[in-house]
Amino acid sequence: MNAVDSIPWVRHVIQGELSFHSAERQEARLLALLKPGTHLEIAFCGVERIDAAGVQLLILVQREATLRGCRVSLVGDSPAAADAIEFCNQAAQLGALPSRPRHG
Repeated sequence: MNAVDSIPWVRHVIQGELSFHSAERQEARLLALLKPGTHLEIAFCGVERIDAAGVQLLILVQREATLRGCRVSLVGDSPAAADAIEFCNQAAQLGALPSRPRHG
């Protein structure tokens, strides 16, 4: 087993929306998962809507993770999440989610 295999790993799935209405509830859940030395994977598989409050929450979680010695990664096929992160120009800080190619 190498050092990467020994890092505690936690997955948190967000479904529906990550918006002003749900950000406070999600903040408490996400911050509670940030234990020193853990890798938190936030899965956006079911996210249909994300607004600026949702993106701000992700920035907060990423910053808090750094302070606590944690690692955060964003995963999942959510065009809404990918578009919001890109629109707010936060892909470099948060990590880019794969988005579906646009046709047209």
